[in-house]
Amino acid sequence: MSLEKYKQRENSQLSRVFRLKDPNVDVIYVSPYLMTSEVTKYYLKILELVEIENASSRLHIIVPENYVKFHEHLSLA
Repeated sequence: MSLEKYKQRENSQLSRVFRLKDPNVDVIYVSPYLMTSEVTKYYLKILELVEIENASSRLHIIVPENYVKFHEHLSLA
């Protein structure tokens, strides 16, 4: 019941934020761990550079409240 670097693999879905290119889409991303504000700002800047409007109000990154209590091999989504 283990998978190497599971949390990193789970977080690889972050590239889906580019679906915000469609103005009718909002993205709720469930992160397997806390992301620093610098990382969040980095992704928002990239979205700005590819001309995605209102990305900061349409991208919602959430982390489960008790994420540290879950085992490494459990999905948090």
